[in-house]
Amino acid sequence: MILLAALLFVIIVATIYLLYRHRQVPHLQQLNFSTNKYITYYSKIRNSMDNNDTMPLQVMERPGKLQCYNPATAEYLGEVDAMTPYEVDTLVANARVAQVEWSKTNFATRRHFLRILLRAIIDYQKEISTVCVKDSGKTMLGANFGEVIPSLEKIQWVLDNGENVLKTQFRTATRLMFYKNATVSFEPLGVLAIIAPFNYPFHNLVNHVISGLFAGNAVVIKVSEHTSYSSTFGITLIKECVKACGYDSNLVQLITGFGDAGAALVRSNIDKIIFTGSTTVGKLVMKGAAAKCTPCVLELGGKDPFIVCDDAKLSDVFALLVRGCYQNAGQNCIGVERVFVQENVYDHFLEKAMEKVLALRQGCPLNNTNICYDVGATTMQGQLNLIEELVNDAVSKGARVLVGGKRNTKLEPGLFFEPTLIVDVTNDMRIFYEEAFGPLMIVIKFSTDEDVIHMANDSDFGLGSSIFTNNRQRGHYIARNLKVGMANINDFGVNYMVQDLPFGGVRLSGYGRFGGPEGLKECCAMKSTTSNTYSWLTTSLVLPPLLDYPVQHASSTFTEGLAKFYYGIDISENINGIVKMLSCLMGLEK
Repeated sequence: MILLAALLFVIIVATIYLLYRHRQVPHLQQLNFSTNKYITYYSKIRNSMDNNDTMPLQVMERPGKLQCYNPATAEYLGEVDAMTPYEVDTLVANARVAQVEWSKTNFATRRHFLRILLRAIIDYQKEISTVCVKDSGKTMLGANFGEVIPSLEKIQWVLDNGENVLKTQFRTATRLMFYKNATVSFEPLGVLAIIAPFNYPFHNLVNHVISGLFAGNAVVIKVSEHTSYSSTFGITLIKECVKACGYDSNLVQLITGFGDAGAALVRSNIDKIIFTGSTTVGKLVMKGAAAKCTPCVLELGGKDPFIVCDDAKLSDVFALLVRGCYQNAGQNCIGVERVFVQENVYDHFLEKAMEKVLALRQGCPLNNTNICYDVGATTMQGQLNLIEELVNDAVSKGARVLVGGKRNTKLEPGLFFEPTLIVDVTNDMRIFYEEAFGPLMIVIKFSTDEDVIHMANDSDFGLGSSIFTNNRQRGHYIARNLKVGMANINDFGVNYMVQDLPFGGVRLSGYGRFGGPEGLKECCAMKSTTSNTYSWLTTSLVLPPLLDYPVQHASSTFTEGLAKFYYGIDISENINGIVKMLSCLMGLEK
């Protein structure tokens, strides 16, 4: 009985102590930031960028080089290296060396870097947007809104929340482990491999640099062969910021080239892969990563539904729908791919939709006119061909094109597809299921809420979604029943701008998350650690000798009693457990 009483006393003391340890820790105060002490950094960066922001033009294609063109004008921009597997391995090795010192930095140093990067993006936002427009064919608004603003928002969120997210967490010890401290720490992985798509060449670059470096890693980025020109500009800016912080710029590496360079990166000495792109290529990345069990985060394709209920306010709908369909010429992973409109407002919706789409202006950005274009070019010739195939297939099966529906030959040799409104789409058409990634508004009629839930879920993808209704309960009901990773009620695409939210999908839209606390932790190795609350309170002291090896016959009976005492659901079981344990300790059980 004395032993039991002592045990109960220890349990009580341990419980009180753990409650004290697990009290909520207040948020850390933000450091004061004075721009004056960073002026010299930016003058140095500007001088470097002014001297190196253009690449030498080459008239003829050369082996080992990747040629860069403006898809809106066919203008030749320059060339970059098409890197070999050996060059990829060398860059990864250099990044790993640089990461050793960076991993030792504290959060104050990492915030210092982010503030330098923040200021640099603000100072160079016009240059960033311009080079992205030249490389991808998007409009200036598309570049400003899609490249610069999300990057600044991401930096600010990490500055405000990053340290609190990655600080060591105290976890609750179980009943049996009452005498233990339990913690989870978030440590650098080492070298992150990023494989980025073409649609946002600067933001897709800097987005993972922000989270990767803040978590203490080096970052190696394979960019799309279609937007390597702007990526070279972006990496120069980032490297100068790293150097301004006093660290080795090899911490961030850029890989340019074709699929073989990406495959070499997947096979190289890396610690994690974050891939954004098509489902087809994502599967290849998974297959390549499997050889070394390299963990992956995959953000893949989408066929996002945009649901317009009969009680929705159409003026609010179109203010967001047009952007969702035509921003960046529809080349958005969370772009609107299917517009579901309830049947009793369908005709009225089409009238308004025609009016909105016909008003859109398409043209070559940066053509020195006073026209502000709404829709730019398609970045890749292959994608232009696919858009045309999908529209033609739908028309052949009964869909109607009310606006557009073909290439814009007036703007050739640029890669332009007219802003298109295609209606009466049904589930026997390819465009219902296949990701179009183009400037299309694809309209589908539905009758009831259950009907639209079924049709929206009739897809292998499950990335984002939008639901428009004046009934809050109705909106939440539809959102709960959609098989997607993200939902917006009476809005479009804001999941990405609310940086505290994880970003990602389900099914063929991928797995894992970037963005929010979850995304930041994806850049870390989680380590679970236990230690004794008091040095004298050890496992050998808590557990009786009869549980030691070699095993005694009474040990099984003792553990049965232990289970009843700790976990029994009523008092009689608890008492029975105590009796069993005491009888064993007293030698009454053999």
